[in-house]
Amino acid sequence: MTRPYSTRFPTTRFCTSAREREEEAKRDPIVTFPRRLIEEGVATAAEIEAIKAQVDEEIQIAADMALASPQPKPESALLWVYSPDVDPTSEQFDTEEDPHFTGSPPRWWISSTRA
Repeated sequence: MTRPYSTRFPTTRFCTSAREREEEAKRDPIVTFPRRLIEEGVATAAEIEAIKAQVDEEIQIAADMALASPQPKPESALLWVYSPDVDPTSEQFDTEEDPHFTGSPPRWWISSTRA
């Protein structure tokens, strides 16, 4: 799947040329899939437009509900980050009797654990 920019490294969108971004945009499944459905006779253009309108309406309703909802209390920010009932360090999650780790942690793990 193509993306106009990296979700992990947003600055990479500036590392690709406009031509590369245009080529990737031509392969965007949000554009190509409906076209394929029409070409293969699975759906009509009118049906695709009706689906798009329905999705847009659902998104608008959800956005309106979110904006109309009260802001959460700051003390609720950490609720449900961790399960109050499940301990992932418990024996229930043991998969080996005596695990032995080898090698170095991957670079992404090291950089993601540094503050």
